[in-house]
Amino acid sequence: MQRDTRVVHKALEELVHKLGIQPADHARREVAVQFEPWTTGKVDHNARQRLVERHIGVTVAGEAFLVADRFGESLADRDTDVFHRVVAIDMQVAFTLNVQVDQAVAGDLIEHVIKEPDSGGELGLTSAVQVEPHGDTGLERVTGDFDLPHGALSGGNAHRGLGSKGHDSIASLRRSSVAGSPRPPNFPLAKIIMSRFWSDVVRGLTPYVPGEQPKLANLVKLNTNENPYGPSPRALEAIAAEAGDSLRLYPDPNADRLKAAIAAHHGITPAQVFVGNGSDEVLAHAFMALLKHDAPLLFPDISYSFYPVYCGLYGIEPGIVPLDDHFGIRIDDYIGRTNGGIIFPNPNAPTGCLLPLSEIERLLEHNTNSVVVVDEAYVDFGGESAISLIDRFPNLLVVQTLSKSRSLAGLRVGFATGHPDLIEALERVKNSFNSYPLDRLAIAGAVAAFEDDAYFRACCDKVVASRTRLVGALAGLGFEVLPSAANFIFARHPQRDAAQLAAQLRERSIIVRHFRQPRIEQFLRITIGTDAQCDTLLQALNEILAG
Repeated sequence: MQRDTRVVHKALEELVHKLGIQPADHARREVAVQFEPWTTGKVDHNARQRLVERHIGVTVAGEAFLVADRFGESLADRDTDVFHRVVAIDMQVAFTLNVQVDQAVAGDLIEHVIKEPDSGGELGLTSAVQVEPHGDTGLERVTGDFDLPHGALSGGNAHRGLGSKGHDSIASLRRSSVAGSPRPPNFPLAKIIMSRFWSDVVRGLTPYVPGEQPKLANLVKLNTNENPYGPSPRALEAIAAEAGDSLRLYPDPNADRLKAAIAAHHGITPAQVFVGNGSDEVLAHAFMALLKHDAPLLFPDISYSFYPVYCGLYGIEPGIVPLDDHFGIRIDDYIGRTNGGIIFPNPNAPTGCLLPLSEIERLLEHNTNSVVVVDEAYVDFGGESAISLIDRFPNLLVVQTLSKSRSLAGLRVGFATGHPDLIEALERVKNSFNSYPLDRLAIAGAVAAFEDDAYFRACCDKVVASRTRLVGALAGLGFEVLPSAANFIFARHPQRDAAQLAAQLRERSIIVRHFRQPRIEQFLRITIGTDAQCDTLLQALNEILAG
């Protein structure tokens, strides 16, 4: 930002003009940063001001106009001064410090400025802004709210200075509807250069945002599609048995035992199997080894959000193909279209909708000159795997994971199946990156999980039964639920805002996933939990809808 501070000043001047307040002096100044621990709870004026200047100035300055009408006129003098200082902040400070903030302190700050009785106005937190103690920094939302292209704030990395990954590091402000609130013109913000040591690739990245992993007691966690039932007891025994003196030795770089177990389970040969550190790593290698070509890579507009991330990382042109009006994949939209590859999840995520195997077969019959990757993270909950087609189609790669149906998300094991030529390409990339992606514990546990087929099928059956029950109950509450073949459902209520529903569930210690994305922003993705967890969810929704 120091290279062209005029950009920042112009944006802030437009903001304060909309607010009808007087901006403070924009001159650069030194900000003393103290790395002493903060005490959770009430904060005084000086502590509050320092916290704003150090960490959340950009977020508040970017979204403060949404708090209420006539914002500047309704604050007490001391709080107006805080707000002026926020608007005038040297943004370099906010973006370059890598210090985590106590969320409760940040929450107290925002709630005090908005809601304290001495603020001189009738501003309610519920109707103005919503503080998410365990959300991300909100900076990516700012880009959307200001009609900026995704990643305009340092390619999505602007929150780097607010915590290691933006998760669990600061309270985020989410925009909610305020009648009559002005909307600013597009902010002419340039990319924010985070460090002179960063490469051009890093500056342009928009990293994937993983599902939230809050550390709260008594939480009903239905947001990241983990299996509600634990791993196979045989897998746990195998992991424990491996945790001995042998850990001083490197694991098998080829994981031959695991490849043999996967091949035996699916009726293929070990030469048709590749293994990696979770299916995300397997996919990353596939993007580099098989999908990086001059022509665009085709994938659905509503799909796994890691696909565009990999495109940005590897310099692959994305070819976005819209889902149909029912959120289904239309194979005809892919046939005959020039491409450097095709990839899609089946069942799709986050919709859960399943593409019949016959449609995948039809695509492969027409698309013979590029690789087709079918991402089957959820196929065991109601789909038919395309692995049965790999002997017929040498350009088919099928990727699966042990994180979902085999309850080993914490172990990080994924695999791909396909023609040996495709597997060799993946091996070449893997051995140019990390020759030991799976440790001894992961190999042992994964082998045992495949060998315990009865436990695997029993867990899948329980999840499917709970899904059927939950879908019926949600329909009875007025929800529209898309047909799902996964361990989650995608649902919306015609009379309730999805973001508000998610927030109200969070207040009851129930976490679901909401995507602020065109076409699906009114949907919630809900992981299938145990029957007891589903009952807790349904009880909470009954209370919310009755209110």
